[in-house]
Amino acid sequence: MLRYRHNIIAVASIESFENIKGGINRDCKDVYFVRALGCNATLASDIQKMDADMNRLVANGDCFYARISSLPRMSAVEDVEYYSGCYARWEESGRAAAAVKTLPGCAEFAAVAGKALADVLTLFRGKQASTASIEKNFGVKLLFWLDAVLCEALTAWDQKKTVKVVMENVTKRQEYFFAYFLTLLGCDVLLLQTAGDIGEELKALDLSGSFQVGAYGALSIPVYDGSRAASADFESAAVSAGMEHNAVSSTNERQCYTQNNAVVAQPPECVNGDGQSPIRIQIPPRAGRRPSQAVSGAQSLQGTQPPAGGRSSAVSVSPGAQPPAKSRPAGATGSSAGRGAPQPGRHGGSLLLPPTRQPAASAIERRELTYEELAQLAKSVVMIAIRDKQGQVIGTGSGIMVGPRGYILTNNHVASGGYYYSVRIEEEENTYDTDEVIKYNPVLDLAVIRIQRELKPLPVYRGKEPLVRGQKVVAIGSPLGFFNSVSDGIIAGFRTIDMVDMIQFTAPTSPGSSGGAVLNMYGEVIGISTAGMDNAQNINLAMGYECINSFIQGFIS
Repeated sequence: MLRYRHNIIAVASIESFENIKGGINRDCKDVYFVRALGCNATLASDIQKMDADMNRLVANGDCFYARISSLPRMSAVEDVEYYSGCYARWEESGRAAAAVKTLPGCAEFAAVAGKALADVLTLFRGKQASTASIEKNFGVKLLFWLDAVLCEALTAWDQKKTVKVVMENVTKRQEYFFAYFLTLLGCDVLLLQTAGDIGEELKALDLSGSFQVGAYGALSIPVYDGSRAASADFESAAVSAGMEHNAVSSTNERQCYTQNNAVVAQPPECVNGDGQSPIRIQIPPRAGRRPSQAVSGAQSLQGTQPPAGGRSSAVSVSPGAQPPAKSRPAGATGSSAGRGAPQPGRHGGSLLLPPTRQPAASAIERRELTYEELAQLAKSVVMIAIRDKQGQVIGTGSGIMVGPRGYILTNNHVASGGYYYSVRIEEEENTYDTDEVIKYNPVLDLAVIRIQRELKPLPVYRGKEPLVRGQKVVAIGSPLGFFNSVSDGIIAGFRTIDMVDMIQFTAPTSPGSSGGAVLNMYGEVIGISTAGMDNAQNINLAMGYECINSFIQGFIS
């Protein structure tokens, strides 16, 4: 197994990154991880020239090259389950061997990838509070991205081969760590930071070098099409800035396709439910407006353990009353003999349930429901007890069943606050413990967790008609630990708070309601209870159905 040394020679231009090749001395290979900062009048043509030059080398079998504008989103349930399995097997190996879909049986690669994954997760953990679920979620994503970016390179993997990857405008922590992950596999990585550089926290890690190209600004970088045959004439090899590509190639009987400029592996054994066509990852378009991290002036509705002396006046999280709980180790799961009283057992684990087909929308009569009928939908809303490492309940929240195979939508501030979670379902004595956080987004304050049970999801509104002020709504959640309380109200308005679009509604909520359902009179989820204003009467906020539909894509069928 080779070791890697980073940035032994200074890289000061696009051309030098293109031409430099990491030398190998005994068991050590030189790799390069650099950032090109800003842009100038010639940068676009310099990138086109690099694309054309690298294409010629790829055609000759001398190297592998990829340039991607964004990393794909892991939205297909099948991918979540597959790469979760890869992560589990990596942990079972003592974190020593990691395999991916494109290269499942290569022991040499598994050893290199296993060590790289362990090193990156150690960096990712850093000094920040990171639960096992959050770390696992990122590890699963790293393996998925690895298949997506290095599909063709992995089909004929050679640790000594030159592999160059160019990524554009990387500022997110997870994406930056993925770029470093690639260097631990022997890849040279260039980050084109035309709009801005990484944050100070990432710079302090001193993982990558940098060189200045020009001032920061907007630059339309031509889309890279790796399927185009390399041309001796640079002008004929260049592609226009707005060009789209739909290249399909075949390597060692493995199909790959390009999507959002990333190459995604499609082994022939991956088929959809009808056994016919390959599964394709569906990447929804990005919203035109980027929400900010926080909701200013809003109080989250997650319930927390009350301090001595009564109710806190803090704006961020207002404590709520808790149901009684026994202390037990975090490694336990079990059922409750009484409502809300957990018993010892064993928690965690993954469940692969058979797919359940939902009836077509046309087959379901859409009519306004009575309040009594709406209250019956509480069977698809859960209470989530948030537990620490010792098994103590440190808060409560709510969740909405969105996928039949155990998927529950809640708020990120609920899912990120504990070591594991106990989920209670109406009319059941059992509670379901889990540490599986499948997906999360702190900007939108949304997360998906999973339990080992077949569920009956609530339908999410698809926007047939716009929501209006005065429209009746019903909220279902567990405020202050009062399981599945039902309240009614109206839409009071539509607010944009720190660039986040929210629904304001009047149905009463309290701490513990976070993650609960806000329904229209047809029993469809139009929002998820997210926050309430402190020292105000019935001014509550919900994340709307548009963000929910995009976030849970791939989990609902």
